[in-house]
Amino acid sequence: MKKKLNDSTKFGIQYGCVGWEARVNDYFINSYFSRTLNYKLKEKEELDSLVIFNSNLTTNYKNKLLEKIKPKPKFYNKIRELALQNNYSAVIALSKFKKNKDVFIINSLLKNKEKSIQYFGLVAVKNFPNKAFFKNIINIHQKEINIPGYNYQHTKALYKAIVSYKTPESRKLLEKSINKIRESKDHKHKGHIWKTLKAKPDYMYKGLIEQMEFSKYELMSLKYELHSYNSTIFDTIVNNYLFSL
Repeated sequence: MKKKLNDSTKFGIQYGCVGWEARVNDYFINSYFSRTLNYKLKEKEELDSLVIFNSNLTTNYKNKLLEKIKPKPKFYNKIRELALQNNYSAVIALSKFKKNKDVFIINSLLKNKEKSIQYFGLVAVKNFPNKAFFKNIINIHQKEINIPGYNYQHTKALYKAIVSYKTPESRKLLEKSINKIRESKDHKHKGHIWKTLKAKPDYMYKGLIEQMEFSKYELMSLKYELHSYNSTIFDTIVNNYLFSL
């Protein structure tokens, strides 16, 4: 399998009615771990070490490792190097160190016009809710509640980023969304607010859920979705699909 690591050729995958692109190296890595039930932890650690800090290697598996990596000091310099090379998953990893000198890297993603790039900045903010990002969060939020169109992953990341601040200012943004929902009857943000507040309750946001009116059917559906809201499999399917549109 090691021989296949450098093969980043893309090919199509179909999952029911959802389709996206994958890479050859990702396919071999995922197939190995899903089919080899008795693989040794040492084998995975060896593979991960070959993949994660290889600047010349392009693979989604590597990016997922970066997004989940713990912020150990020995990793910082290498992760920052990857982040400065425009590896957006490395920016998420970097945000866990919560260093002020990395603020400009995260802000550069938040200022990007592409939602698929903004997304990584928003996830980074969830890990590191620094005041220096909030102006960009306000700008993104303002656009999101006023323009047509909907990107599931982007909107989900936006509300997780907002809620992570736990300040009167972040509460005002949520209230603004709720008021907009009432005015326009556009409920695309409503479910994300509910699920985020349920997943990360805080006294700062007390009473907001009650301000949103849901039917019994909507609440049943939301409670079911809440179980999969942080699901890696669910996110992977939706993320690969929506960001390929």
